[in-house]
Amino acid sequence: MVDQGRQITEAVTIPVIGDGDNEYGNVMSVKRTVKGFIKAGFSGIILEDQVSPKACGHTRGRKVISRDEAVMRIKAAIDTRKESGSGIVIIARTDSRQAISLEESLWRSRAFAYAGADVLFIDALSSKEEMKALCEITPLLPKMNNSRLP
Repeated sequence: MVDQGRQITEAVTIPVIGDGDNEYGNVMSVKRTVKGFIKAGFSGIILEDQVSPKACGHTRGRKVISRDEAVMRIKAAIDTRKESGSGIVIIARTDSRQAISLEESLWRSRAFAYAGADVLFIDALSSKEEMKALCEITPLLPKMNNSRLP
C-alpha cells in the first residue's frame, strides 16, 4: 500500500487519502502504518476498528475490536503524527454500526473526536436521521459517509 501510494502521490498534485484499513495489527502496527503513509506522501489516512482479518465494508457479519483498543489506536495515530511533525489528516472510521448498533458507533465517534481525530466516518449509516445524529455529536468536525442515502 505504501509503495503504491508513493507512486500515486508523486504522480498527482492533489491531496490523496489512503486507506489504512485496520492498521494491520495492534497499536505498534498503527504507528508503523501511519509513519509509512506519511513517508509515502499521503495527505490523509482512514483508520478503522474492524478485527483482523477484516471483511469488506459492505458485507454482513463484520466484527470490531473493543472500544478501548479502538480509541488507543486513534490516539497512537495522533501521537505518531505529532512526533513526525506531519499534517496528515486522521480519519477515524467505525464499522460498529453494522456490527453492534448505532448507539455504539456514536459512542466510538465521540471518543475518536475526543482523542483528536480530524474526520469521523461511521460506515453503513442507513438513514438521514442516522447521519444527522452523527453530525450532532461534534458539529464542527468534518464527517464522511459512504452510504446510499436518498
